[in-house]
Amino acid sequence: MEWVRLDFTDNDFQLLFKSDIPAIKHQKIRSYHLELLQELSGMPVWPPDEVALVLYNNFPLHYQKVAELLGVKCDRLTDESRHLLLVCTAPVGEDESVRPGLSHVEQLMGYSLEKTPVVVDDGRVAPTTGDYVLDVKTDLYLIFKRHAPKLWEVHSLEECALLCKQANERMKDPDDADDGKGWGKKAEVVDDEMFLERKEEIVFALGAIGVTPPDGF
Repeated sequence: MEWVRLDFTDNDFQLLFKSDIPAIKHQKIRSYHLELLQELSGMPVWPPDEVALVLYNNFPLHYQKVAELLGVKCDRLTDESRHLLLVCTAPVGEDESVRPGLSHVEQLMGYSLEKTPVVVDDGRVAPTTGDYVLDVKTDLYLIFKRHAPKLWEVHSLEECALLCKQANERMKDPDDADDGKGWGKKAEVVDDEMFLERKEEIVFALGAIGVTPPDGF
């Protein structure tokens, strides 16, 4: 999901994009959102036309705190739009495995119901701090160095991960391009001289995957 449409009670609407949840705000938004989900734990959350208004009336402050961090006026949203954004989407799975779908904010933040560990070429699980946010931030700062803070401020966590992956692929030795070994190798650090030499190529490659670098990149 690249964006979601938010509908307001006055018939206006707003598009919320991944980049509206920059990595620098990711952990804060996630923490407040988990507080909301904790309050709703064990309560019926579907269908929206039956439960959305009841849930909101019980925990308005929790909804509003998350919406404020997203730059959205919670009370302007229709009941259904607010519910899909912050609580859940249509149930997924079958029979005993059925469960609420991830909310739109979770999908925009790159979360998935399926968790798959990153595996490198030889089958080993890639090293990790145990915190995905820190993993991405570490890679971003190692690869982009002084350019990293600006990227962290304007791109979503998922986009930052894509930036690292794409830059690393572009910086590989062309002689290794067809060796069958993909992402998972040690990331190549991009020094300023190398970055300037291949900046145009990197920007073009990022554009190809829908990522627009910030001004001054």
